Amino acid sequence: MILKRGQKVDLVVGAAPKTTLANTIDKHLKPDDPQKGSKS
Repeated sequence: MILKRGQKVDLVVGAAPKTTLANTIDKHLKPDDPQKGSKS
């Protein structure tokens, strides 16, 4: 289960390959808004 700001945003049930778990985590580690933090 992946939580973001206290809310469940994703769920992987059962045995899954390492790549599936890594991809699921990676997609939620990206910033919500890529424009935020941009100083251009």
